[in-house]
Amino acid sequence: MSENKIYITDDEGKEIEMNIYFTFGMEDKNYVVLYETGKEDDLYPFAYDDEGHIYAVEDEETLAMIEEVVSAFEEENL
Repeated sequence: MSENKIYITDDEGKEIEMNIYFTFGMEDKNYVVLYETGKEDDLYPFAYDDEGHIYAVEDEETLAMIEEVVSAFEEENL
């Protein structure tokens, strides 16, 4: 998946290489699920806009919806 890498900067200014697990749109919003290189078991959901900016998802209801989508995605791709 080397073509699906992006880099994000954490709160301490450290650049982290992330891989795109998958993207999807729902309710007129776009989401991307990322994982850190070498840490495939830890998934991180973000929202993103048309300009490619990513935003942390903190709303519990949205996080639950993303978790359901991830589970369905994994079931389909096993």
